[in-house]
Amino acid sequence: MKRFIILMILIAAAGLAMGMRATGSATSQAVVISTLYPPMNLTGAYDGSSLEFFWDEPLTGPALSYNLYYSETPQDLGSYLILDEAATNYYITDAYYENVGFYVTAIYSLGESRRSNVFYQTRMQPVRVQLLINSDTASAELSWDPVRTADSYLVYYSDQAQAAFPAQWQGPISIRENSFIDPVAQRRFYKVFALPLGRGYSNEANTLRARVPKEIGE
Repeated sequence: MKRFIILMILIAAAGLAMGMRATGSATSQAVVISTLYPPMNLTGAYDGSSLEFFWDEPLTGPALSYNLYYSETPQDLGSYLILDEAATNYYITDAYYENVGFYVTAIYSLGESRRSNVFYQTRMQPVRVQLLINSDTASAELSWDPVRTADSYLVYYSDQAQAAFPAQWQGPISIRENSFIDPVAQRRFYKVFALPLGRGYSNEANTLRARVPKEIGE
């Protein structure tokens, strides 16, 4: 009789242990399934007229959609607002931003993930322009010292020095050399910017101001 009782106790203990292992496994699996992985490696690129954003998909693959956030006080993570929703890991906007922070989140059926890295958009670097009027060809010749950290330059021009930039300026004209010839020599103002290597923005805020170059004919 004692042997029978001991055998029953051992069987019950074994069943309890198996049940605990099964429960633990199910709990562990539920935790994995419910993890909302964020997007990774948010970055951006500016071509003079539009700002493009790129990011890597979450570790688990594409999300249902993504929310892009922005803030004009990028160091304050509580100040970010939704800019827009993206269907894929790419977003483009024609809006002009200066010294603004961005991050992106992934949207799942169970909710929204935590944020990605913060990407800081900074101004393009302005360059000092030398202006020459060529009376023989009636053209304006612009030149500037090469910027070591740039791979291209953007030239803007306007008939009014106080015109709102960039909305009321013409351009940009994208070039790789450190000179530009405008065949139309008339009353015109110029702004030249250097684009950083890789066509992107650095991760540090830049507060340089663009200089209004000399007026043609001065």
